[in-house]
Amino acid sequence: TLNSRGQYASARRAAERATRLLAQRDGADAPSVGEARLLHAMVDIHAGEPRAAQQRLAALARDFPFDADDETPDVLAWRIHSSLAWNEQQLNRADRCVERYERILTHTRGIPDNELSDAYNGLSLCQSQMARFEDAVRSGRRSEAYAVKFSGADSGVASLARIRVATALSGLGRHSEATTMLHRQVVNLHRLLGPDHGTTATYVNLLGSMHLCANDNAVAAAWLAQALEGRRRTIGPDHAWTLGATAQYVVALLRSGRSQDALPYLERLESIRQPMDDVATQMWIDRALGEWQLRHGNGEEALAHYRSAREMALASSDRFRSNMHAIEAGYGLSLAQAGRTQEALAAYERSIAAIPDASRCSSPLTIDAERDRQRLLAAAQSR
Repeated sequence: TLNSRGQYASARRAAERATRLLAQRDGADAPSVGEARLLHAMVDIHAGEPRAAQQRLAALARDFPFDADDETPDVLAWRIHSSLAWNEQQLNRADRCVERYERILTHTRGIPDNELSDAYNGLSLCQSQMARFEDAVRSGRRSEAYAVKFSGADSGVASLARIRVATALSGLGRHSEATTMLHRQVVNLHRLLGPDHGTTATYVNLLGSMHLCANDNAVAAAWLAQALEGRRRTIGPDHAWTLGATAQYVVALLRSGRSQDALPYLERLESIRQPMDDVATQMWIDRALGEWQLRHGNGEEALAHYRSAREMALASSDRFRSNMHAIEAGYGLSLAQAGRTQEALAAYERSIAAIPDASRCSSPLTIDAERDRQRLLAAAQSR
């Protein structure tokens, strides 16, 4: 209950006490103790601490191994490995996430519908991150079917499944359909959980990101402002996810022509001296600062940020494929401002090549990059 309310510190204490009391009653190796330990790991995941969760889950997997040859798997072992798959996503390893989910989803006899809904939900998200959008739609639909079966059409878990479908539809370029579906689910989460819940903040943030992807920048800014406030209230102003929401809000403000409104948030991002452990957050920070410097003609400063964002995206398997066209566009514009014409043209070509694998996002950067590419090519031809 505490975990579902976002009260993570209290939830951890409750899980620790439950583990201790159950071990005294049933023995340290009992399944009841495994359940309590698993709950503790899930609190870590929800609180944005996947490395701590990974240590707990790895120990659990050793104590409760999953037998791939067993047609009727042990439910606790299955749940542990499902949680390991989800945590791979939290660690920016979408390929491992898909691999783990696909392994356990071939052994589902006796697994409760709610667990199957959760697993297909996680699989759908990781498939979207790998740009396997058609597969992600199918997995999301399966998650929704199991969710409706055990909890009803208007339940929170059914909404979460539809959110996965919406994410995949956005990846297929069906932005209007995706944003309409996602908006309905966010309204439902507001009704079920309230605005001050971590889950609500997460998907308000996603809705803002989706509008940003569709180049609806003013609408995106309004939603991302709500998401940022929700993050501050639920996990605090200095959490990596809050800072990531700050960076996305900055980008929306800049693209809406509200540079002055962005200044205090930019100052907060510029005050961060150490790289963030969370790759997605650090990438968004570099993109926000890079776009700011780019708009002010500071090519070398912009170049440093876009180079950093590009290196992180390339090093993170397939998770950020949908971001590469915009990152390469910003990188190319920075190179052009710095007078490195040939490198800029190469970056523009990579940006164009990345669009078919991207989620068909629109971006002022890609538009500006194409204009600059044509300018550079015309200049080269005239010479």
